[in-house]
Amino acid sequence: MIDDVDSPWTHENMMVLQRTTLPEQFDVWMRIPTVQRFNKDYLTVRSERMKNHLKERMSLTDPQILSFPQEYYYTYAQLGASRFPVFGEKQKARRGRSSYGNLHLDGPEVWPNYHWGSYFDNHEAIQGRIVSWWKEKLLKEQKEKKRKEQNS
Repeated sequence: MIDDVDSPWTHENMMVLQRTTLPEQFDVWMRIPTVQRFNKDYLTVRSERMKNHLKERMSLTDPQILSFPQEYYYTYAQLGASRFPVFGEKQKARRGRSSYGNLHLDGPEVWPNYHWGSYFDNHEAIQGRIVSWWKEKLLKEQKEKKRKEQNS
């Protein structure tokens, strides 16, 4: 649900509703600042605004908050960094680069998006590079072995 297309697509302005396995229950996803992830007061205020916004858009419903995100119940030390970080465009040039031939980067910072196909494509590319490296290594070893046999 996007309220105002011209405003930033964060907070209550853009909410993603995802049906759960339970009937008539949905998960609501909102993008909030990373620094507010573990701020209970901030999450409580945002949840109330979300609830009011949903009431306005769906007048015949009475949305309730059944549970908050994990960040509400745990600390940063317990959960760690976000699984889905947001990277700036300026960082795009640095993503996925390594100066080591035997280091293959994999993770959100190198995937073009969080679609399962992106995970698979990146894993397939890594596998291709490893197989190629292995074949080159075997070829070199075979050539070295032949050279030694010829010199013997």
